[in-house]
Amino acid sequence: MRKFLIFTKETYAIGLHLAYSVAIFLAFYAACLLTNTPSDVTWSWGTDDLISMATIFVILFYIRVLDEIKDYEYDCKFNPDRPLVKGDVTLKNL
Repeated sequence: MRKFLIFTKETYAIGLHLAYSVAIFLAFYAACLLTNTPSDVTWSWGTDDLISMATIFVILFYIRVLDEIKDYEYDCKFNPDRPLVKGDVTLKNL
């Protein structure tokens, strides 16, 4: 858990990505409502919506981890302060 916290602190701003996940969900949901439903349909929050937002958040985190792994050689030369390069986090941890 300590390695996860180090990685998120240095490379993945949780609050920012959570807000981004909510914005992505709302944009897709609004697009679906505007194109596929009658105008009298209303929307209310539910657990399915929260699960969808959490899923988007996890997908964004996974993409960030893949990007960190992909950029390892570049970071060794130009960004030696990255957690993976410094050894704070290992490939196995990611």
